[in-house]
Amino acid sequence: MFNFEDNDKVYIYAVEKNPARYKVLEDNIEKIRKNILSEKSFIEVRTVNGDAVEFLDKIEPSLDLVFVDIEKNQYKQVLSFLPRKLSKIGIGIFHNALIPGLDSDTRKFLEQQEQLSYHVVPTHLGLLIVKRFD
Repeated sequence: MFNFEDNDKVYIYAVEKNPARYKVLEDNIEKIRKNILSEKSFIEVRTVNGDAVEFLDKIEPSLDLVFVDIEKNQYKQVLSFLPRKLSKIGIGIFHNALIPGLDSDTRKFLEQQEQLSYHVVPTHLGLLIVKRFD
């Protein structure tokens, strides 16, 4: 369903479930395409109107970077399949690791992981950084 057509390109996916927010996202990405990216750019930005968890679970290529800002109760679900989605150099970044913070179930899950290492960066709201082990 989500395949790269050209390995010489960098693909950026922006996923939004809410239709009204998706419209704003699409408008902003179109401005980026017109004002920053050329037709010959090696960067291609794609927007997806859908559920980010489902998108990440189904995407075929390995990911070098994924920034996740979804409902915090869904973090554990994404973390459970992230090791098979990240490339060898890939990292995952999760927003709001300190405020409102990770729930105890997600923290316990991370502590028991053998396939992921993690660190919380103490920014204002906190960033959870995860890297897979080979």
